[in-house]
Order: sequence, then C-alpha cells, then structure tokens
Amino acid sequence: MKATISKLIFSLIAMFALTQYASAQNETAADSAISENRQEATRTEETIGNTADLVAMGDSAYAADNFQLAEQCYTEAMREMGTSSVLFYNLGNAYYRQGNLGKALVNYERALKLDPTNSDARDNLEFVKAKITDRQTDSEPWMTSVWNSIVCMMKADTWAWISVLYFSLYLEGTATYLFSSAVAVKKVSFFGGMIVF
Repeated sequence: MKATISKLIFSLIAMFALTQYASAQNETAADSAISENRQEATRTEETIGNTADLVAMGDSAYAADNFQLAEQCYTEAMREMGTSSVLFYNLGNAYYRQGNLGKALVNYERALKLDPTNSDARDNLEFVKAKITDRQTDSEPWMTSVWNSIVCMMKADTWAWISVLYFSLYLEGTATYLFSSAVAVKKVSFFGGMIVF
C-alpha cells in the first residue's frame, strides 16, 4: 500500500513538473511573438496611411448610402493591412445594408472572434439572426447543451492535461493490480482503475 501511495505521489509530482515546464515554454513563445509583432508593426506603419484613407473613404461612402463602394473599400483595406474586428464589423454593416444577411452574419461572427468584447458586433449579430427567417426553431437537446457547457469550461490544453493525469492514474492502478500479491491492494487498485477509466 505504501508503494502505491508513493507511486501516486510521484506521478502527481511528475505531472506538476510537466505543467510548469509547459507554462515556461509558453512564456518563451509569447515573448518571441511579442518581438515579432513589434517588428511587424514598424513594417506596417507605412501602409497604415493608405489603409486609413481607404477606411475613411469606406466610412464616407457608407454615410452617403453607397454601400457597395463601402464594401469594396473595407475589403481593400483588409487586403492591405489585414483583418481587424472593426473592419469586419463595418463590412458586416455594409453587407446588411445591401440585403446580404448571410455575409453580414459571417462578418459579425468574425469580428467577435477577433474581439469578443465588441458589443456592437454582438448586438448586430443577434439582430441579423432574428431577421433570418429560415432558422430552425428546434433547440438542441438538453444533454447536448450540458455537454457543450462542460466542454467550454476549460481550454483544450487543460482537458489534455486532465486526460494525461487520468490515464497515468489508470496505468498506475493496472500495474498495481497486476504486480501486487495482496488481495486487498488488488481490490482497491481494480476499483480505483474502474473509477478513473
């Protein structure tokens, strides 16, 4: 029994060490990404002037009810500078005004993926969803909604570490069951392995 407890403690310490190592690797990657972003920012300063002009031209076209020109300006600005939540939001508005609800919906969702705090995009997304008439009226089953809420509680990396921990506990219980000679230890390790797996 002492050997099993010591093996369990060793497994937990090893898991803790692995998580610390992984977080240190993530911090190093984040530092390098920050320096790359700074370099990219200096390179794109030259194109920002042209892109700002395109965005301003798109905004004025939108205000003048020329939604096709606004769409073209926002799209060209995205080609030159790259995507942003504001550009996707503006493009979604231009598509909505043209009556293209599907493209408006997609662009609002893209804006929210880039900036989940964009309340204007969220409000417009809900408004456009309400406008679409061919939506399904059936809601998802309650088990599906419970499952989705459980899955969304943590990031994928966290679920991966939890599964590695449970798998190591399962292997520990299996090894204890196979190599132990005491009946009580075998019973505990068998039921422990069944609970984990």
